[in-house]
Amino acid sequence: MDIDRSISKKEPGGRSIQDTSQVTAAKPQSGRQVEGIVQRELPARLFEVALEGKQIVKATVTDRATKDFLRLLPGDRVILTLSPQDATRGRIVERKTL
Repeated sequence: MDIDRSISKKEPGGRSIQDTSQVTAAKPQSGRQVEGIVQRELPARLFEVALEGKQIVKATVTDRATKDFLRLLPGDRVILTLSPQDATRGRIVERKTL
């Protein structure tokens, strides 16, 4: 089944004009991955993570890690992806093993 996404417009003279420009969704930007140490657990599965540059970031656990029941404790080394819009927020991707 092929969906026709063209839009029909009318010229002032009555003829129709076909606009075949495709509507595409914006691809989400991926942030940069950094390593940090969990400082403490906050309510609602949020964590305070300290990065190498002494910056504190609030991070949540990804859906995949939640499904795999990733248990995080203060002092654990984690890899997180920083948000491209807000550098103080991130998403924990995985826990580093010793």
